[in-house]
Amino acid sequence: VSWASTTGLLNIIFGMWHYGGSVVGYPINLNEHEPETAFELMAEFGVTHIFIVPSALRRMIRVQDPNKYQLSLSVIISGGERLTPEIIDWVENSLNGVTINEVYGMTEASMLLVDCQTWYEKRVQPVGKAPPGHNLAIIDTETGEERPRGKTGAIALHGENNPALFSEYVGMPEKTAERWLGDWFLTGDLGKQDEDDYFHVFGRDDDVVISSGYALAPEEIEGAIAQHK
Repeated sequence: VSWASTTGLLNIIFGMWHYGGSVVGYPINLNEHEPETAFELMAEFGVTHIFIVPSALRRMIRVQDPNKYQLSLSVIISGGERLTPEIIDWVENSLNGVTINEVYGMTEASMLLVDCQTWYEKRVQPVGKAPPGHNLAIIDTETGEERPRGKTGAIALHGENNPALFSEYVGMPEKTAERWLGDWFLTGDLGKQDEDDYFHVFGRDDDVVISSGYALAPEEIEGAIAQHK
């Protein structure tokens, strides 16, 4: 994760400093480095919490017997694209005592949904629930009204008094205005909220979804391919 991103700077660095933690930085790109490097660094510095995107986790799955590194790792936080069942199974079965939590957000408004297992039960299909301070809803973009539970619509964040929400696209007032529907900031993603308050994210409203942090192709395809041997 880049330290210049909202995830790297606001959620990781500032978050850890706020709680008196230390942050380990190393110029590693798992698309260029062997995944063993990540395990070696975590072991050397006693890393307990790590944020890593699913595409990088899929590379780390290739490492045989990861517990040989005597890790201090307790929590993996992942976002940028949906976690696939193979990743969840690998963490649960191959990393002793490690919990994996999924998050959903964007540069304009970070950490809109969290899958924190100390708060509530983890479920495979939904991403998670809105954390305290975020008023998230499923909106009908034609009427501006909230959609009933279980019905698909636009994932939107109520913008009133929300310090985690961006102010504007600098010098682009028209683009800024396009993201708003009344008091609701439109994330650009489609989803639904179920009866237990979990949010399901289906992908971009322009028919593409996020893979490796980029809008590419439907994530259902990626998940299906990952399950084939």
